[in-house]
Amino acid sequence: METGISIPCKDSWQETYPSIESVLKAFSPAEQWRFAKDGDRAYNRYYPSMRRMREYYGTEAAVVWLLPQVANFVEYCGVDRQREDARMTEFAYMVTGLYDYLTVGELLLFFARMKAGVYGKVYARFDPLLVGDYLKKFDAERKETLRRRNAEIQRRAEEERAEAARRRRKEMAARGISSWDEYVASPYWPPRGFLKKFGADGKTEPDLRTIFRPKRV
Repeated sequence: METGISIPCKDSWQETYPSIESVLKAFSPAEQWRFAKDGDRAYNRYYPSMRRMREYYGTEAAVVWLLPQVANFVEYCGVDRQREDARMTEFAYMVTGLYDYLTVGELLLFFARMKAGVYGKVYARFDPLLVGDYLKKFDAERKETLRRRNAEIQRRAEEERAEAARRRRKEMAARGISSWDEYVASPYWPPRGFLKKFGADGKTEPDLRTIFRPKRV
């Protein structure tokens, strides 16, 4: 039965997860399968990075959280974790230092994919160099995923902006308004919700001027 993970807004993260213990419980290795099932959830921008973990819960918090993930992977490979404690700890410090921008969600996704052999074979031993190489592959994949997501967000915003301008042009034309100056002087200025939605800050805002910009042929 799924218990789910609470995803608060950024300002209330520490209210929802007030201690490192609460984060360890909510984002334990047992949750990796959720991210394997739905990889997109890993990129939720409200999950704290390793850097934020240190800021929120203390300098060792990121390592304290990451170590159980590493230990779980070692056990998954059939290795005696007690024999690997020193290397696991050093590896955790290296990851949280060099990749401190990775979030808890992204690292859960990484370990889930690594267990599934997405980045290569896993062996019955803990090889930090091999795991580090897989992490580099994941990081490159992550950057490309975020680039595509950001490009899609920007594309949708531009389409929404253009559609709003088209609707406004049509509306103003129906009211006999054919120029920017006429629009600003009319009782229809400013358009309801337009300033708030698109971040316009005045009557000469370029995005608003597109309402009367001639179409290219």
